[in-house]
Amino acid sequence: MLIRNHGLEIGQAGRIYGLVLLLLGPSGTFLWGWLADRVQRSRGRTDSKILCTMLACLGMIVPGIAYPLMNNLSVAILFMAVFVFFASAPLGTAPASIQDMTPGPMRGQATALYTGILNVIGFGVGPLLVALFTDNLFADPALLRYSMVIVLVISIVIAMGCLGANLAAYRSTVAICERWERSR
Repeated sequence: MLIRNHGLEIGQAGRIYGLVLLLLGPSGTFLWGWLADRVQRSRGRTDSKILCTMLACLGMIVPGIAYPLMNNLSVAILFMAVFVFFASAPLGTAPASIQDMTPGPMRGQATALYTGILNVIGFGVGPLLVALFTDNLFADPALLRYSMVIVLVISIVIAMGCLGANLAAYRSTVAICERWERSR
């Protein structure tokens, strides 16, 4: 986006995006994980990691739609930074939720399965959909920004639907895992 929409050179775009990722990626991952743990301790919500992930998904919507569409570079970078902060939440909450609902001897396998699926979807399906929309729906590489927005909105709707539909099952699975751990 920084290159196509704002005319930056590859090195300039890399430095800007790298700095945003360096600062807001880890801080978002840490703060969302901290918030999930705090909610779990203070409210007794075993589903706090899922709830915080859902909240972060909601937080991704406005900046995720805005930053590709902004014509002002500074405003686009600001929205991109906010988006990265919210988008980094599942990097901490998702693996932690897997640990909560998986018996100890199976945690490595469950995390490996999650990471494999995440990589196939995140690095395979997502970029492929953006390219397909850009090439076939818009038939113009300059309209990449609109493809990114469409894929983002579809992804967030699917994520929110899946997370929300499985809250009760997640809580039940965590309770079963806790009972199993205590019985050992």
